[in-house]
Amino acid sequence: MLLILLTIAVFPVVQGQAVYVGPPVTLSKSHGACGIYTYQAFNATAGQLFTSSVSANNSLNIYLMNATQYTVWQHQIFSGGICTPPESIANQVNVTSDVLNAKIPATGIYYLILSNLLSSTATAKVTANLT
Repeated sequence: MLLILLTIAVFPVVQGQAVYVGPPVTLSKSHGACGIYTYQAFNATAGQLFTSSVSANNSLNIYLMNATQYTVWQHQIFSGGICTPPESIANQVNVTSDVLNAKIPATGIYYLILSNLLSSTATAKVTANLT
């Protein structure tokens, strides 16, 4: 199984600050069982509202996970190639344009994940904020 991972650094977020605002993210076409994904890790406080907007030229899967969910998903991918996370705070599957909203349930590290399982490259404009 081949898995390609693009990583974006973790940074602290204060209330009302952007989680991710940057250049479009390009995910190459899928080469392995679980495709190609990228994530943005960030700190959040219980009760904050997470909002993200994604606009892509091909379908993507979007997940918001806490650190435990992300770790379980990573073990699942590497041990058996099961690509769908068993749990997430919020998700949208097979979308080209979507707004994802979720209330942060507990203080900690969270992950915004974009996953490309298609055989073609996907480019997405992403913004994400906490308020």
